[in-house]
Amino acid sequence: MTIIFFYIIFLFSSAPVHADTIHLKNGQAAEGLITRQDTASLDLDLGDTSVTFSNAEIDSIQRSTPEQTAAIAALWEKNKASSRQKDMVAKEQRKKSLEEWRLRTAEEEALKKADARKRHLMEANTRRAPVVVDETGHLITTVLLNGNVPASLVVDTGAPMLLLSAGVAAQLGYPLENMPGARDIVVLNGKHKAAPVVLKSVVLGEAYEVDVPAYVLLDEDPEITGAFKDGLLGLSFIARFHVALDTNNGQLLLRKD
Repeated sequence: MTIIFFYIIFLFSSAPVHADTIHLKNGQAAEGLITRQDTASLDLDLGDTSVTFSNAEIDSIQRSTPEQTAAIAALWEKNKASSRQKDMVAKEQRKKSLEEWRLRTAEEEALKKADARKRHLMEANTRRAPVVVDETGHLITTVLLNGNVPASLVVDTGAPMLLLSAGVAAQLGYPLENMPGARDIVVLNGKHKAAPVVLKSVVLGEAYEVDVPAYVLLDEDPEITGAFKDGLLGLSFIARFHVALDTNNGQLLLRKD
């Protein structure tokens, strides 16, 4: 049979305490406390495990005194209690680490879900409109005014109002010769007569807005129409959205909170 041998050393400030010693016929020895012995074998407690020896293997036995046996048993119990305490601390630490990991995981999942919901809401609130870049670098887009008049406008975040040419204003049915509130506005560093209006609706791609303030030019100027097509898409419309440019797909992205 295969035999595992343990050598236990106990250190005290006084004389050393000896365990029961089993001397084997093969010249080796094992130390512990004998817990059972009969005519065939004995059990030797090694403190954290037990091993059985047959009497045929044993050459001689050196027993400890009752006092030594009690001292060894007490020391073993102390060591076991210390081990149990260490195991308990380690178990609590593992439990704490596991709970912290679960908490972090739950927080990360919650953030992912929140980000996903936010992206979903942003996507749901985003409207798209096609734009093109002309030879001068202007962004050009097409809108539908009052439900029936299309207009090609330059996207201009520096213009405070949506501005329409006299030709588009005429298509919308505005009486250019007698518009109330006419005033001078500066366009292309020159003064031009314009009148304020409120457009019933402005449709830009998927975006739809009503009651949009605008100005209509009262005179047709080739320089303006050559530079700005049918007018400018200014802040009176644009400021109602968070606007971004998707250059890859040639789109304006218009999102509301």
